[in-house]
Amino acid sequence: MKSIILLIMGALLTTYLCSQNYFPLIEEDKEWSVLNEVFHIPPYPSFYTTQNFKVIGDTNINSLFFNKLFTSNEQVPTSWNLSYLIREDTNKRIWLRGLSNEDEFLLYDFSVVQGDSIQVGYFEPIYLHVDSISSIMINSSLRKQYWMSYNGLTDYQETWIEGLGSDKGIIW
Repeated sequence: MKSIILLIMGALLTTYLCSQNYFPLIEEDKEWSVLNEVFHIPPYPSFYTTQNFKVIGDTNINSLFFNKLFTSNEQVPTSWNLSYLIREDTNKRIWLRGLSNEDEFLLYDFSVVQGDSIQVGYFEPIYLHVDSISSIMINSSLRKQYWMSYNGLTDYQETWIEGLGSDKGIIW
């Protein structure tokens, strides 16, 4: 009898520990600040800028719900410009669309599993390979962390964190 109770408790504990809440990336008033290296030509030092992103409001286009993504290039942002439309679907995928372009592009897919390859990106779409998926504790919340790579002309790696985005910036 003890072994059955221990087995049931172990199964419940394992289920509890393995399951974790999904943290959406797109939420009203969420902000990102991205430090960009503009250029680096030795012997001169690198030049950096900060680009800020903020979700403010929403709209409906062709029965699809989009959030409005505003940008500011001020170090301490006070004026915001509507720059993109962004949406998160029920399959944990994030889509981006320009204001004058009807095409939308996949930015993230948080439903991927290790071994998947997906085409993502807005400016220059690339295929990323999901090398591994782990967990990371952020603000007392356990989130999935995705280790991605691209084996094109140069070695490329990036990390996605559920609810935060890429270590390369929210859009890249």
